[in-house]
Amino acid sequence: MTISKKTWNHISLSALLDTVQCLVVTLDNDGHVTGINSAGCKILQLEEEQITGKNWFVDFVPKPGRAASRAQFKKLLKRGTTGNAGQYDSPVLTKTGALRQMSWNSSILMNEAGDITGVLYSGVEMAEHKSAEQPDSGTTEMYRMLAETAMATGITEKVLKEQQSEQQRKREEFLSKITGRLLKSPLEQTRQAVAECLREVNSFVHTDRCYLRIISDEDSKFNCTCIGLHEDAEPIVKRCHELSLDFFNWSIEKLKRGEIIECGDINLEIPPEGCNELEHWKTMGYVSILIIPIFREDGLTGWFGFGSGERGKKWDERDSKMLQVIGNYLAIALDRQAAREKEKELQYLLLESEQLAEIGSWEWDLKTNNIIGSPEIFHLFGYEKEFPLNLTFDFVLSKIHPQEISRIELKIQQALTAGILDPFETRLIIDDSVKHIKVDGKLLVGDSGELVKIAGFVQNITALKKRELALKESEARLSMIYNNTSDLMCLLRVVDKNKIIYESFNEPFLNLLRTVNKTEPPESLIGEEVSVFMRRYLIATEAEKEERMAKYYEAIETKKTVVHEFATKMVGFGELYHETTLAPIVQNGKVTHLLIAVKDISERKVSEKALKENEERLRLAIQTGKIGFYDWDVASNRIIWNDELKGIFELPEEYEDKKMDYWKSILHPEDKAGSLEKVESTLKHKKVQDMEYRILFPDGRIKYISPVARLTLNEEGQVARLFGTILDVTGQKVAGLKLREREERYRTLFENANDAILILEKDEFIECNSESPPKRGVKKSSLK
Repeated sequence: MTISKKTWNHISLSALLDTVQCLVVTLDNDGHVTGINSAGCKILQLEEEQITGKNWFVDFVPKPGRAASRAQFKKLLKRGTTGNAGQYDSPVLTKTGALRQMSWNSSILMNEAGDITGVLYSGVEMAEHKSAEQPDSGTTEMYRMLAETAMATGITEKVLKEQQSEQQRKREEFLSKITGRLLKSPLEQTRQAVAECLREVNSFVHTDRCYLRIISDEDSKFNCTCIGLHEDAEPIVKRCHELSLDFFNWSIEKLKRGEIIECGDINLEIPPEGCNELEHWKTMGYVSILIIPIFREDGLTGWFGFGSGERGKKWDERDSKMLQVIGNYLAIALDRQAAREKEKELQYLLLESEQLAEIGSWEWDLKTNNIIGSPEIFHLFGYEKEFPLNLTFDFVLSKIHPQEISRIELKIQQALTAGILDPFETRLIIDDSVKHIKVDGKLLVGDSGELVKIAGFVQNITALKKRELALKESEARLSMIYNNTSDLMCLLRVVDKNKIIYESFNEPFLNLLRTVNKTEPPESLIGEEVSVFMRRYLIATEAEKEERMAKYYEAIETKKTVVHEFATKMVGFGELYHETTLAPIVQNGKVTHLLIAVKDISERKVSEKALKENEERLRLAIQTGKIGFYDWDVASNRIIWNDELKGIFELPEEYEDKKMDYWKSILHPEDKAGSLEKVESTLKHKKVQDMEYRILFPDGRIKYISPVARLTLNEEGQVARLFGTILDVTGQKVAGLKLREREERYRTLFENANDAILILEKDEFIECNSESPPKRGVKKSSLK
């Protein structure tokens, strides 16, 4: 097959390439595919766009022969010769991974200026080539003429330019399609449109993942939308933080300067300048990345990122420009959506706020007499749902309290005349109940200067009015208590920490002050500081005054009520005792007033003093008389003994909580049964039994005990407590026994004496023994 050069020059290279039934491919100086014919696509089992841009030696030459093929390629470029550069055999990889043995012819491509622009390879399968003993001379001539014509006419570059032009047209069409969709998409469907656009962009540039990252104006966080094949991988944005903060910071700085970040093959151990690692990309399966900054008026607002797992992928500058435009449109769309969502949120919050505050907004068109209101307006006028018709001023008047209608009409007329609507309050009659409202508004003027609208709000203040009424009633009650109590009361205003002045006194306090100081009216103290009162009415040392002021400061600083007692010396009264209560009044976290209540406790103090003296006398009597006291809680079997009683019973420490058991253990055996029986009888019959018993100590000592008891009953009528006193009467008992013993001894001697013994008192016989002569034989009783 022979084709003349003249004929060749008039044939389109693409048509020629598609005509020949062998693989024809052109490579640039880096080994990337710049063109391939249809036969070549068929052999490799791929589409042209899947081959163009790939590195021929990385993606289509098997690894065992890759080094040799690359070396032959570099040698060919270095030689710089034109024409056919020799024939050699080498296999190629297909889409399925199968090997196709090829016989190759190669030629250097040069442009019109003589610069080497790449290499043209043409190859036929070995099976076809070996079938003939010698290659067809026409085919060999065609290879030679193909290379020479391509070099001579620069037809390869022409085809490339045609392809680039076609690609640019496709880019423009794609850009128009994407931007048109974003602009025409309804606001509520913005996010869906952005997701669809990202999918199309991802498909258009043939990457594994693309993502859009927008910086939020409010909180500096990121909104990230990712589209791609690595669905199991975390978003690249997050991985940057987790795996390589170094790369993240490096990329941010470049993006801020408006630079595009492009890494063609990060599996090569050569990281970009300024970045120390790219391991986080490798862990995600990426070998090529592209990050495009997105700018608006306030600077960097986000970026458009792409990641690819294809080796040797080369990013096109024109693609980057197109993607930058698309990224800006996507960012604007998301901003519009965010603004719309914010507007909806604000509208919702406004309605919620109106409902919570019971405030409704309204607008009255003076020409049509129609009033447009927010939902809360209808609620205020008694409608659970919005009224089906526009409100009118007459309808509003129909809801006004009859006593208020004329005043409201006059108020509106004055507003229309003066051009100013002053706030006012009125009452509504809604379902036979009264509702208080506050109305405020602003008059709006048209282009010609006439009044056209009144806009404003209506607030339900019924609860406020009720609180005001309750407050007034409470103030009235407090005022009545304040002025009619027997206690002395006054109100102090706290100006600052060092200045406290009087605001008012109640009548009892004023009457006392009038009695103490008849020359100066007590009302003159209003507005004066506390120190003036102390100087004018009290007789006290500076230390005593400082002590009182310290209580005032304590109440202010702690914001808690302070109660203290003190002795007061006032002119004409001597010493009095008072109890003062200082109650702080707190507003907005600050003490603004002190309410002072002073109670005369002089009588109580005198009684307390007398009681204390009586208690002291009783204590001395108990200690002197060694009187023991006990209190037995029957239900809990708990007994309280005073120290004197512990001494009487000689209570050991180990029996402190078991006093009843100890008491039973030291009862004299001869008295134990009777004593316990009397205790049980007291509990059973609720009547104290008289008793006296002995206690026997381990060393043989005996004490005689005389108790006096009382009892109390609980709500069920059972004995709850037994309490009383116990005396140690051992001394009296022993003395009595000795006296009886002596008396018996003397009686025996008296009766058995041989002599007559008579006892007389004032000449009367008191006693005589049986041997008395005057009465011998007379009974002793008859002598008395």
